[in-house]
Amino acid sequence: MAEAERPKTRRGTSRSIPELSIVALKRSVACKGGVVPEGGIGTVVHVYRDGEHYEIEFSEPFPCTVTVSAEDIQPA
Repeated sequence: MAEAERPKTRRGTSRSIPELSIVALKRSVACKGGVVPEGGIGTVVHVYRDGEHYEIEFSEPFPCTVTVSAEDIQPA
């Protein structure tokens, strides 16, 4: 998608990571009684509020889905 067509956040920037993107955690996250470690790789399954939060699906170290803030992830 061209830069001019990308969705904008409320601050006017285009930092939103698209759904189905592969991302890595910048910090460990608790999920279903376990912990997905920093560096864990997952898939964006939903974007909330123009990229303020993301729902990420992980298959390793165990299957789970967790919602994190934009500051908690980076493109893998």
